[in-house]
Parts: sequence; structure tokens; C-alpha cells
Amino acid sequence: MLQLIDLSIPEKAEDLQHLVKIEDISCGLDLVSMAGEWLTATANTN
Repeated sequence: MLQLIDLSIPEKAEDLQHLVKIEDISCGLDLVSMAGEWLTATANTN
């Protein structure tokens, strides 16, 4: 089991930043999608 998992701590720190940032993916607030979500949630209540 110890051979399968490497628990050693490296001497040099690794860069953990992602190549794609969340800000690049998000386009801001989409009013049509938000209104559709509200309508669906309201219609789905008992």
C-alpha cells in the first residue's frame, strides 16, 4: 500500500495555478438564464 501512494514532500514548491481562470469562463450575469431559472424554480414548487 505504501508503494502505491507517494507521501513525500518535495523540496521545491510546485505552481498550482490553473491555466484557465474562472473570470475567463464567466461572461457575467445572464438575465435571460436567471429569469428562466426563477420561472422554473417557481413552477416546480408545490
